[in-house]
Amino acid sequence: MSTPTISAGVEAIDPAVSATLDQIARGLAYGTRSPLLHTPSEEGMAFTDFSFPSTDGTPLEAWLIPAGGSDRLIICTHAFGFSRAGFPSNIEPWKSRFGAGNDYDINFIPDYKVLHDAGYNVLAFDFRNFGLSAAANGGLQSAFRFEGRDVRGALDYVRRTPELAGMRIGIFARCMGANATFRAIHDDPAGFSDVRALVAPPALVPSGDPRTSAGRRRVGPVRGGDRQEAAAIDQRRALRGLPDPLGSVRHPADADLWRA
Repeated sequence: MSTPTISAGVEAIDPAVSATLDQIARGLAYGTRSPLLHTPSEEGMAFTDFSFPSTDGTPLEAWLIPAGGSDRLIICTHAFGFSRAGFPSNIEPWKSRFGAGNDYDINFIPDYKVLHDAGYNVLAFDFRNFGLSAAANGGLQSAFRFEGRDVRGALDYVRRTPELAGMRIGIFARCMGANATFRAIHDDPAGFSDVRALVAPPALVPSGDPRTSAGRRRVGPVRGGDRQEAAAIDQRRALRGLPDPLGSVRHPADADLWRA
């Protein structure tokens, strides 16, 4: 397949456009870590802080919040740039990470509390290159191939741990975590045969997202709105040798915009 090219007209209109597209494309390929500013104890929940390996051996840090007497377990994943605790967009530099308007403390602990009080054991972990988990693959995302291994690693850990093995499993997969889970299902469908439920909500719609940022970032005249800008950013990503941030999980209607 031939390499996509950026419109010469876009580059010629304003040199800042080129820098902006590069910044967005690279930001989708390389995440930044955020600190864990909250723990389950804030909501009165006992928990265990532990680690387990991804399927390629990358050490991942996690919490297990037990619900005594329950045989139900929810594996919780986080969004891009987040951690298992959430995202501190109320303080810098994280406040500026996703653009103006995302300036409040995103705290996942109350979500875990809801699940716990409903009788679910909760396993929440940090993906590689995020939170307190180990660095791997040069910090690069690659259509969530690497992060999909982390989801599979969590499932493997549950199945080989005596107190968890045999539990009824569900996955609460936020945003990037959902894409990683879909990639893991694609790579190893049999590995999800005992997963009874999957909920995949987005965590937020950042102003830096290529699908929503045309007007906010003022990257120049854009015909076709955000879809056109999304195509331009994805072309720039391909030219710079960066991976497709959503891989094969996009809607088929977007295939013409997102092929690499």
